[in-house]
Amino acid sequence: MREQFKNKGRRAALAAVAAVMAYISLIPLMVLLQLAFHQPSQLTQNGFFSLQGMTLQNFGLAFESSNLFLGMINSARIAAASLLLTVLFASAASYEIARFPSKLNNTAYVLFLFSMAIPSIISTVPLYILMRKLGAINTLWGMILLNTAFAMPFAIFLYTSFIKSMARDMEEAAKIDGCSAAGCFFRVLFPIMKPVTSTVILLNAVTFWNEYGRAVFFLQKQSVYTMPLSISLFIQKYGADWELMAAAALVALIPVVTVFLAFQKYYIKGLAAGAVKG
Repeated sequence: MREQFKNKGRRAALAAVAAVMAYISLIPLMVLLQLAFHQPSQLTQNGFFSLQGMTLQNFGLAFESSNLFLGMINSARIAAASLLLTVLFASAASYEIARFPSKLNNTAYVLFLFSMAIPSIISTVPLYILMRKLGAINTLWGMILLNTAFAMPFAIFLYTSFIKSMARDMEEAAKIDGCSAAGCFFRVLFPIMKPVTSTVILLNAVTFWNEYGRAVFFLQKQSVYTMPLSISLFIQKYGADWELMAAAALVALIPVVTVFLAFQKYYIKGLAAGAVKG
C-alpha cells in the first residue's frame, strides 16, 4: 500500500514538472500570438494576455512594409530544390558507401563525418570568394548549392546507417532477375527508405526555410531575399516594429508546421533506425 502511494506521488510530481515545462515552452508562442494580433497600445491598456482588441491589421501592414510574399516564394524554391538534391545525392552516395565498401568509400565517409564537427562560420570567407568567382552571389541557385553541401554530411550519416541495417535479400533477388545496381537502388531500396528520407526532409526543411546566417552574406539584393531576410527588414529599415515582425514570423511558421505534421510519424522511426542502428 505504501509502495503504491509512493508510485502515485512520484507520477504526480513528474506530471506536475512536465506541465510546468510545457507551459514555459509555450510562453514564447503565446507572446508571439499576442504581438501578432494586437497593437502595442492595446496590450498596454488591456494587459499583455488579454484577448480584447484582436485584429488582423498587423498582417496586412507586414506584407505592405516588406515584400514577404516574394520572400516566401524564394524560400520555398530554395528549400524545395535543396531538399531534392540532398535526398537524391545523399541516398545515392550512402548506397555506394554501405553496399560497396572500399578504401576510397570508407575515407570519403570518414571525411563526411569529420566535416560535421567543423563550424560552418569558418568557411564563410572562402565560400564567399568561391561564390563570387562562380557568379553565384545574389542567386537562388547559389544558395541551393550551399544548402545541399552543408546538409550532405548528416544526411549521408543517416542514410548509410539505415542501409547497413537493412537485409540484402531483396537486392540479391533483384540482381538475380537481371536488375542493375542503380535499378536495385531506385526500384527496390529507395522506396522502403521512407522513414529515414522523411527524417532528412523534416530536419533540413526547417533549416533551409529558417536559414539566415548564410543568406545574409550571399543574398544582398531584396529581389532574392528569403523569408528570414524579409522579416529582418523590420529592424534594419523600419525600426523595431515588433508587432509586424510577430505577424510575419507567424506566417513563416505555417509551412514549417505543415511539413512537420506531414512527416512526424516517420521522424522518430527514421532517427532510431538510421542513427542508432549500424
